[in-house]
Amino acid sequence: MSVSLTRRIVNYATKPRSLTELLTHTGYRQRQSFVATHLEPLLTDGVLRLTLPDKPRSPNQRYVLTETGIKLKLLHEQQAAGRTEEQKRVEPNL
Repeated sequence: MSVSLTRRIVNYATKPRSLTELLTHTGYRQRQSFVATHLEPLLTDGVLRLTLPDKPRSPNQRYVLTETGIKLKLLHEQQAAGRTEEQKRVEPNL
């Protein structure tokens, strides 16, 4: 699974999103491949959850971050902020 694609999904699923919305946001076109390669691992690892767990194939199904997913998103944001601070120290003042 691509780390950058995982970050995009995690950053986008802060509110419930449909599979179509996730596909569009990530630029993926192959639904079955996207689900198997990206969504299922995030669901299994507890990063995402189904809004309708008893109806996984419902047209009203949405995917949203769990508490673990929220913590992962915050970690990504902290890492990005740390890189920004590092770049400020490394780059000379012009």
